[in-house]
Amino acid sequence: MNNLDAIIDSSVLLSYKSGDPFTKNLMFKAIDEEISLGITTFSLFIIWSSSDFDRKSEMGFTSLIEYLTIIEITLENAKNAGNILRTSGALTKDIKSIEKFFIQEFQNQYSKIVITDSASNYDELKIDLIDPETFIKAN
Repeated sequence: MNNLDAIIDSSVLLSYKSGDPFTKNLMFKAIDEEISLGITTFSLFIIWSSSDFDRKSEMGFTSLIEYLTIIEITLENAKNAGNILRTSGALTKDIKSIEKFFIQEFQNQYSKIVITDSASNYDELKIDLIDPETFIKAN
């Protein structure tokens, strides 16, 4: 996993689906193997559980994730993410909000920057974030 350039969260794939040009460029770079991106299985859970997910979405995302490194959640990851959630003082247990605690755990584990289109979701955490546009311009 140390060959990853960054970890993406579910907001990146949702922005890609919406047609965001910087996110599309980011994903095209991953497809062309110019960069290596990882995504957690929990982030994929968020995608598959979104209200507008349909067969077309499933086909598109299934094809796209073939070009990403899938980061599996282990028992240790689950325990660490739970500890981050508990000690953060966050009051929410909303499923989408829980994603950020797994993202924090994997950033801690892999020391990689996180690409997101929802930086405000991470305000209470100490996490290195970058938006797709800035990442593309830097790479």
